[in-house]
Amino acid sequence: MKNLKQRITCMMGAVLLIVFLSCFFAQAKANSEKTDPAQAWNLHFKSAILWQQVTPLGVLVVNTLDGLHGIDPEQGKIIWSIPALGNIPFESYQILPNTLFTQITLQDKVIVLDPLEGKILSDSKQAGFSKVIVKNVLYDAGAILVYGFKDKLKAYLSLFDINTGKELWSNSEIFGTSKGLGGLMTAMQATSQLKESEDGPAFELIEINQQDFIIATSSGIFKIQAHSGELLWKANLPKPKGMVSASNESKLIKSSNSPYFYYAKSNYIMAYDMASGKQVWNSVVKINGIVNEIVSHEKGLILLPKIDPVNNMGGVKVNLVNYETGETYWGKKGNGIKIPGSVLHYDFIEGGIVLAMQNAEKSFLNILDVEIGQLKFDKSLKIKGELEYTELTNSGLLYITRPDVNSHGEVNIFDLASGTPKFPKSIKSGKPVDQSNYNPSKYRLLRAFDGDILYVFSNKEKTLYKIDLATAHIKILSEGISFEGKERASSIEIREQGILLGSEQNLVMIDFNGAIQFQKYYPAPSQPGILKALYTMNSISAALYSAQSQLISSSFDQAARSTNNELGREVYGEFSAAYDQASQQARAYSSAAMAAAKRRFKASTNAEDFVFMMVALDKQKTGIAKSLEKRNFGLIKVSKNNGEIIETINMKDEKEPSYQVDDISNILYYRINPSEIVSYKF
Repeated sequence: MKNLKQRITCMMGAVLLIVFLSCFFAQAKANSEKTDPAQAWNLHFKSAILWQQVTPLGVLVVNTLDGLHGIDPEQGKIIWSIPALGNIPFESYQILPNTLFTQITLQDKVIVLDPLEGKILSDSKQAGFSKVIVKNVLYDAGAILVYGFKDKLKAYLSLFDINTGKELWSNSEIFGTSKGLGGLMTAMQATSQLKESEDGPAFELIEINQQDFIIATSSGIFKIQAHSGELLWKANLPKPKGMVSASNESKLIKSSNSPYFYYAKSNYIMAYDMASGKQVWNSVVKINGIVNEIVSHEKGLILLPKIDPVNNMGGVKVNLVNYETGETYWGKKGNGIKIPGSVLHYDFIEGGIVLAMQNAEKSFLNILDVEIGQLKFDKSLKIKGELEYTELTNSGLLYITRPDVNSHGEVNIFDLASGTPKFPKSIKSGKPVDQSNYNPSKYRLLRAFDGDILYVFSNKEKTLYKIDLATAHIKILSEGISFEGKERASSIEIREQGILLGSEQNLVMIDFNGAIQFQKYYPAPSQPGILKALYTMNSISAALYSAQSQLISSSFDQAARSTNNELGREVYGEFSAAYDQASQQARAYSSAAMAAAKRRFKASTNAEDFVFMMVALDKQKTGIAKSLEKRNFGLIKVSKNNGEIIETINMKDEKEPSYQVDDISNILYYRINPSEIVSYKF
């Protein structure tokens, strides 16, 4: 099983490089004739445009001095406006993690907005909150849960209906009385664990069904009826005996095959009955390390740890736990099996689990034999770099790492029978010489899948490799591939003619026999203002991709595998269940949102045929670019089929041009003057 967070991180590394160079489009056919692009529409606003943003569903959101506006991308018409949200900072507008919604965080309030319909789903100020601590979307219930303070530090838990934005209930008594000093201390104690996570604000929370959910705080575990706010039961937190880790990490985990859920904190875990809240085991189960992942297996509950950041004197150990009693089975006296590092990925194979592990210095691979409770190989295979991608193949476990400060990344196949690499010499990425200026994405190994064939390009070796994953056969396809302008390749994809490599301003096509079909270089402008505009676009587009990467359904995995470019493989294959009508998240969204999501996904899986580059026009000597020599810079649309310029968009003499590309719908939005946006449809 791939680790979602690792693959989203991997994807983000690719996007940050790719977007600077270009934005890829779907459903467009390259045209050999160089022409001016046709405007789809232009839209005037009553006041100055401050910023613009494409949402995951394709609506263009524009902020002006007099309001926040949603724009129909096809018609160029304003479909909704919120005057009260005019002149807000771009930094205040963010995608609510793991949702199709956006959150607007201002000094005096937090708003959750449906950007497709312009509907405010919750407004903390209107609901009386002086401070919001956390908020969560309850997908099963179709609601937004908010915890914060009202009435001079009085703590409240409130629920808002997603369809209407109405506050369904607000309760200050759920975590205990909130009156007096004791109540304030209880509220502050409950708040202590409810803070920003790395993915955004979140409770320790699990949904049981459409009616009920469970929350864990430092004052206890609570089961709450969603639409009434009724407290169904309160359970005490487990009380471990002896020494426990000083780490404060905690989580709730819903069992996939029993009526239990699990509360894990630092290095111990307890099972609870979901219906009653009673503790199932007589005592907590402790492990070496921090409880990270649990695997429900026919033999019991498998605990996969990560390294304790506070105390790692005892290392980390995996263990098997009896569902009913909490008895542990593996290792000496049931104390677990020692492993060399945190479990980052795991893949099921017949009779066991392939573990990908990592400590502060190295990464490792081994097989956990579930039948006998042992690691299959006495020595785990040491691999260089940080694990970025694993996939089980007919010839073993493909592993790809990225370089870290001390070592290069590599590609190889882990032999499941011998525990050794299939290739005597791994494909290597290179590593930075100057560790103080470490940039792993600069040395990243590029990859593209075509069924059972994997193509890998190494910037260090300037070599394109072809790997047959079914037979573990590796072949050098092409060597000595260099890029002009001292650039490194940052993208790779499979085309009908061959393998296309791209850098910021270069395109190189290598056919399937290894011959270079074309190599094109278009110099970039050097003005600081233009570079600033490029970085701004980079940041916006990266945020958009990050949201989309969390929203594509895992049910579209096969479609993701069929796409031939790396971005499609990484991003499209990892969207969350929000795009699946049958999933639990579908209940939180309108039918219009789900229809738009499906259209976006369908468009995103089509092949892209051209790329955009920001170039210095006076350095281009062909077609329209030549006639615009005095204009200095602009955007060019370049065919991926032959590397030639198809269209040119002149940015005139703007010092800091403002534009954004929606590369799924093939639309470019360009602010042509302070209050007007022009749309180009390709």
